[in-house]
Amino acid sequence: MPLIKIINLDKNIFVGIWAITEDLHALAQQANATLLNETEKISHPLKKREFLASRLALETICKSLDISDTNIRKTKDGKPYFPQSKWQFSISHTEKYAICAVHPEKPLGVDVEKIRQKFNVISKKFLTASELSLCKTDIEKIALRWCIKEAAYKWNGEKGLNFKEEIVISADMKQVSVKGVANNIYYEKIDPEHFWVVVQ
Repeated sequence: MPLIKIINLDKNIFVGIWAITEDLHALAQQANATLLNETEKISHPLKKREFLASRLALETICKSLDISDTNIRKTKDGKPYFPQSKWQFSISHTEKYAICAVHPEKPLGVDVEKIRQKFNVISKKFLTASELSLCKTDIEKIALRWCIKEAAYKWNGEKGLNFKEEIVISADMKQVSVKGVANNIYYEKIDPEHFWVVVQ
């Protein structure tokens, strides 16, 4: 079973983590016609594979929670939502993992990231001076904060947010403020190379 676990955070937040071990063909066999049509819009085979796994992870968690009407639409800024349901969701993927999170009514954002040296190179572009001072050159701390800011960006759903100035992480790593609105942070290290984060 590729969905390695479903985590219940804070009672109403459910997170599904899918280890992408299947090839594209195996994933496609599990998808319905609508999902396959969406996948055809993606040209790169690896991106198709990640996309399919993330949508299948979402379908799996929705089925486990008896969530129906899961036909996805997007806002003008590109944030996905269920037009016929109050359930809120967010999805993310890397080459190795797909992750989704759902809540009965409140918006949330999720991100999964591989710890990569590139975050050290671009850290000054997305971290405040105080955030940088807490990280120093620790690549794991920097990568986790990038992951948090990505999840916060998805929570907000508004294009063009400034990661450095409008998304600020508390020193204790428990909250992230998006344009002055504080949100809780949940995170876990899946394996030595990957973090997932939920912001709600």
